[in-house]
Amino acid sequence: VKGIMEGDALPHRLVQHAHKVITMMGHEDVGVRRTAQECLNAILIQTASNETFVEEAATDGNREVCICLVEVLRNLQPKALEKHSGALKLLLNNPEPDVRNHAAEIIGRAGPHAAGLCDALVEALGDSDARVRWSSVVALGKMREAAMRYVPMLKKLVEGSDVIIRRAASDSLKKILGRESMEPHSREGNSREAFSRDSFIRDSFSRENVSRSVSGDLRGQNSERLLLPSRKFRSSAAGPLSPAYSKGRTR
Repeated sequence: VKGIMEGDALPHRLVQHAHKVITMMGHEDVGVRRTAQECLNAILIQTASNETFVEEAATDGNREVCICLVEVLRNLQPKALEKHSGALKLLLNNPEPDVRNHAAEIIGRAGPHAAGLCDALVEALGDSDARVRWSSVVALGKMREAAMRYVPMLKKLVEGSDVIIRRAASDSLKKILGRESMEPHSREGNSREAFSRDSFIRDSFSRENVSRSVSGDLRGQNSERLLLPSRKFRSSAAGPLSPAYSKGRTR
């Protein structure tokens, strides 16, 4: 295991080692499973150019094997992902929602290099997991002109009942039709992602505190203080707190 993880094993023996390591990932000892997972990750990094083995790993029934694989594929350059379209398609149909979601995100990261997977992304729009549907819509937008024939379908999604999917479909339409910057990480895109994350955090914060308040864990002034949004979540447009109020809250 040490030799494999340090890269001392011969390349043509790595696949043979990998099958043994995958078997070890089902061991009853958690330490053995953890070491096997680290070892498989090292093998996958060294054999990422082996399309056959990567595709074989994508069909493995062990969830941890697929998780290791998507982590390795996530770190590859978009151009390098082009030859792994077969494995990505298999991962997009994996029984695990997390794996399917990661696969859709990786396909989107590959962009036009994974244009052959547009049909698979369209099929994923009917996935039972909302994250997979959202990631698939976003990935279609990153295909740019290669997804032009899916514009009518995206327009229908814009008129759908799912607010989140509507917004993602609208953004994807703008990218496909060339109405946004061609930079993959534009300031607008980063701002939108940051806004989505912040909204999720604020919603989670509110739900948690309301739940605790209803359960009776909070009382009186403490309940009132915790139900107020923390300073870092306040909108800058609201302006700073008055000195008197701030001083009172500090006490």
